[in-house]
Amino acid sequence: MLNQMTSNVTLSDPDREGGVKGAIRGLIWVYFFLLMFEGVLRKWVLPGMSDPLMLIRDPFLLAIYVLAIANGAFPLNGYIIVLSILGSLAVFLGFTIGTHDLIVTGYGFDACFFHLPLIFIIPRVMNVQHVITLGRWVMALTVPMAVVMVMQFRAPEDAWINCGAGGGSGAQIRAALGRIRPPGFFTFINGAAQFLAFASAFLIYGLLKKGTYKTWLILICGMALVIGVAVSSSRLALGAIGLVILMIGVVILYDRSVMSGFVRMLLPIGLILLVATNLDVFKEGREVFEARLVETGDAQVGLSGTASNWSQRVLGDYYGWYFWLSEAPILGKGLGMGTKVGERLLGGSGDYLSAEGEPARLVIEMGPVIGSCYLIVRLWICVMLYRMAAKSAGMGNSLPMLLFGACVMLVSTGQFSQTSTVGFSVLGGGLCLAACNSARALGTETTAAQIKAVTDGRKQRGRSRYAAMLREEHDRDS
Repeated sequence: MLNQMTSNVTLSDPDREGGVKGAIRGLIWVYFFLLMFEGVLRKWVLPGMSDPLMLIRDPFLLAIYVLAIANGAFPLNGYIIVLSILGSLAVFLGFTIGTHDLIVTGYGFDACFFHLPLIFIIPRVMNVQHVITLGRWVMALTVPMAVVMVMQFRAPEDAWINCGAGGGSGAQIRAALGRIRPPGFFTFINGAAQFLAFASAFLIYGLLKKGTYKTWLILICGMALVIGVAVSSSRLALGAIGLVILMIGVVILYDRSVMSGFVRMLLPIGLILLVATNLDVFKEGREVFEARLVETGDAQVGLSGTASNWSQRVLGDYYGWYFWLSEAPILGKGLGMGTKVGERLLGGSGDYLSAEGEPARLVIEMGPVIGSCYLIVRLWICVMLYRMAAKSAGMGNSLPMLLFGACVMLVSTGQFSQTSTVGFSVLGGGLCLAACNSARALGTETTAAQIKAVTDGRKQRGRSRYAAMLREEHDRDS
């Protein structure tokens, strides 16, 4: 079943330049930059238009879909077909039986369904070199992100720089000792935490794969990342980066030669930590972070207990899904009503409106059947992403697996009602697949069609001449 659903994930060759593919790729870059600076527009530049700006990426996403459909680049795989059926049913039932509110239903569709096809379009127009280039921008943006986070961290809670979406003061989440959890360019801390996780994926890849990024970029990105995490007081950021680091071990299981790169990266990591941890701002951030851990009880249980609590939060999302299976109406209460937009427009205040876990929200809005099917599709996408990343890791390309670590929790149970979460989910999933599209990172030219022959899941006896060539190139580079 998985082979059938993934058969159309990477059919075309992004290396063959064309006007349409170049245009789609350009629109994906626009999507990326709008994701990065949407919060800047909503907080500081155009606060009076904060609500419409939540959808600022949608026109460009629609343009991507139109170009892809018109030129045969839009994927029609099992995921898209199932999502189309579920989305149509959710919209129809949500409007006719649920909220009867077209705006709320439309926003719910936008959050849950509209962005997901981008995961499968990105690998049709981008390869690993494009992903590496985008990663260079992510690493460069980590520096101003950390600077803004430090300014927010040191400023009073009601300072202009700490305003929320719409320009309201005192809108940020408190950390401890009178400090807030700084969101950087984003509207809330979750966006900054997700960004830092993606920055860590590209940073680690640059350390593992010598020569990918300039040494000076790796060093300043590393220090900015450490400082950003320290002042964030965010367990989400810490856990997400920890998951990316865990992917190094997974990559080693598929490719033992990565061990040499892992040993080589210890020296620059030690240098980064030596410098960053001796800065005053790091010490201030650590003090606040420790105070917050004391307040939450994690300080008493130690690192293992903190990891356990973090995992319990993840499992708690699924408990919420299980609880609402028997509580939610069979046809749901209406797509979009569990989002902040729906809550504000409908003026409700029941438990079904304030459920924080994504699985619970899906079941409440769409009903136990449609909501559970939708959640399963998202989980199945994660399985596909891992499968493709694992194949690439076995061929000496660790980037897809690192990106998988950065996006897997977002794709599976991330709160899509938050614009930054859905953005990083689809961008991360798409980049994970696009990084599988070429072996240029290994020093050889490979088309997407050749990669697909290796990643389509067919069992082969022995090692193909193509795979042997990749291994030989990789060993020579190492």
